[in-house]
Amino acid sequence: MSSPPGLPGLLDHLDAVRRLVGHRPMGLFVDIDGTIAPIVPTPEQATVSPAVARALAALSGGLSVVVLTGRDTAAARRIVGVAEIAYAGNHGMEWWEDGTATVDPLAEPYVGRIHRIAVHLGSALAGEPGVLLEDKGPSLSIHYRLAADPAAVRERVLAVLGGPEGAGGLLVREGKMLIEVLPPVAVNKGTAIARTLERRRLASVLVLGDDTTDVDAFEAVRELRAAGALEEALAVAVSEDAPERLLAAADYRLADPAAVETLLTWLVGEVVSGTSS
Repeated sequence: MSSPPGLPGLLDHLDAVRRLVGHRPMGLFVDIDGTIAPIVPTPEQATVSPAVARALAALSGGLSVVVLTGRDTAAARRIVGVAEIAYAGNHGMEWWEDGTATVDPLAEPYVGRIHRIAVHLGSALAGEPGVLLEDKGPSLSIHYRLAADPAAVRERVLAVLGGPEGAGGLLVREGKMLIEVLPPVAVNKGTAIARTLERRRLASVLVLGDDTTDVDAFEAVRELRAAGALEEALAVAVSEDAPERLLAAADYRLADPAAVETLLTWLVGEVVSGTSS
């Protein structure tokens, strides 16, 4: 399996990952959609392969494993199905760890307003087939991949969000056939990594992501590495159409979730048994 053109393919440079494993404690941060799970038409169809789930469970015995996703933690846990690891949902605004779920205090005051926006959008788009709304508490996702005219739906959603009952004062961010509404707070995937580094005294970090929302994570890793807060760190962009901003912040690239499965399975040998296949 080869990497897409551009950045070097990580499967051809596994010594870089071995260096990470040599600096413990090590953290592994993985996005879900497009990273450990293939992109699918509707959010509820997402799945991870049994091999990925087994690898994450096995790696949790030797690494700090965190699923770092825009999904809420309940959905993330349902999709991944591994109880031994931590889940940072809603881009780090919601956590599930050691059996306890929490919402970041900075984001919690916005939950009610985001819910009202979701209700308003649902009414405004009621006649628009193929649009899916996910009210995730601290954030709202609008998926339009299945719309007959995705470009027109995107413009309509942005117009509603810019209207009098829209998202004024909140963050509106776009991903792959997706628009998100988020609180205007300094909480993101990057701060989630920094929080885990501090709490678990990590020496090295491996981060895998595929979309614009992972840029915060990649840039945080780069800054922490430059500041000497991490001995080793790698940011890895996944997918053949990763955004340019993500590629600019990445060290390596993997082609797709199947390549991620290959990497994680190999990593189990390095971390758990001390041998590679």
